Amino acid sequence: MSDAAEGLIEIPAGPFLLGADYQQIAPEIRASDQAKCLGLGAVLAATPPHWVDLPAFRIMPRMVTNGQYREFWTAPHPEHPGRLFIDDYELWSYVWELYRLTDVRVPASERGSSLIEHYGGCHTAIDALVRSYAYEAQRLLLGHHMPPTEAGFDTVSRAVARTFAVLRRGLAHVIWPGTPLFDPGEREALSAIGSREQAIAEVHTVEEAVAERHGIATQGKPTPLQVILARLRRCLESGQESFSPSHIFRPLLWPDDSDRPKKGGLFMQRVPWEDLPVVGISLYEAAAYTAWLRVRSGLSFVLPSEAEYEKAFGWVLEGEALTPERKHIYPWQGVNSLDFNQWFSRDGHSVRALESRAAAYRSLLEDTARPIGAHKLYQGLGFGWQWTRERFSELERKYNRFAHAGCLRRRCGELTIYTYQDCVDVHCRYFVVRGAPDQLGGPGTVTRRFALSPLRGYEECGFRCVVSAAGDG
Repeated sequence: MSDAAEGLIEIPAGPFLLGADYQQIAPEIRASDQAKCLGLGAVLAATPPHWVDLPAFRIMPRMVTNGQYREFWTAPHPEHPGRLFIDDYELWSYVWELYRLTDVRVPASERGSSLIEHYGGCHTAIDALVRSYAYEAQRLLLGHHMPPTEAGFDTVSRAVARTFAVLRRGLAHVIWPGTPLFDPGEREALSAIGSREQAIAEVHTVEEAVAERHGIATQGKPTPLQVILARLRRCLESGQESFSPSHIFRPLLWPDDSDRPKKGGLFMQRVPWEDLPVVGISLYEAAAYTAWLRVRSGLSFVLPSEAEYEKAFGWVLEGEALTPERKHIYPWQGVNSLDFNQWFSRDGHSVRALESRAAAYRSLLEDTARPIGAHKLYQGLGFGWQWTRERFSELERKYNRFAHAGCLRRRCGELTIYTYQDCVDVHCRYFVVRGAPDQLGGPGTVTRRFALSPLRGYEECGFRCVVSAAGDG
């Protein structure tokens, strides 16, 4: 069993307060907010309190690390010797069925309008990832998603279409064995591609156009799109005619020398790369990890819901009275007097700055942990956003769904308690993240929500898993 499946912390069933009201938080926190102008009132106004009921679940004490994720990314397939688990078509089909997208509206700032990305025809998350990068290249270089009429753009637009058709066919060769890489009869975009050399030339054309559009020198930090293009070109140049997700979609922020130990300076010890939270992976890659963990452990691992995250990090489990005083907006509340601004504001310490100081990093872990009985929950706030399995509906920014007539509820004294249900509206193009890595837009709290595209990885976003009743189906 993977060590990620060990040490899970039990969170019992029962109602708790989702969200928080500024007037009901601890007086000392309100005083700190007013003295330091943190803007807590505005942050909490976005998540008005609702009493909700949750079944019991278990949660990982820490975020998934680079080392744990690498174990998944390099795991052999249990039924097909010589293949990796991540090359299994069913894995990426499964996570796509869980969190599929249909039509996504994306702003096109240069045109002052928006563009529609269509994902309805995708069968796997890998299909969708390839299509999303193709859309990104078209939007960046052409300003739209259709081949342009301007003659000056014709070469670039055709190169974009051919490049991502080659990428898609190369991945299909692994996912569906026996499917040829270059099949002129299958895609019109490939009609002019008759050799690997021609494919390399098309990729190079797109790479140059993207670099020019970004205005980035070759020694500059590449964008995710540039990383994907470079990996495709290297695969073709090496003679490969088919690729696996490990060739193209390995975590974008993993350094090429990640297997080598990192060393600190003369008087300091770095936090080992393997022990840092994995970041830069999409929601689908995080969900694929949970699927692998289910296979390895036999437990119903899933990504957490918003409510599961918030109850674990913000609700006092001891006691029976349902009162707002049992709600904490910081994981360490009631244990020490620290506030979020002191640790993670732009004027204070950042986690990234502490990665080269192992002792300080370990101290930060302990100081910001949440005690749960004899155990502790770590990295609840300030260590990066964390993916949840819930979609973000722009129509219910303040949990409007609890006001719907069909929402199950019961009375407990003067309280109305709702049966919590995940937001699963397939028309939502974003997913909710929790964990507030910094002060951007206000102080981090366990109630604070943000939303990100599930098809991209972000430098400040990782994840953890739960064993939940939602995973029993």
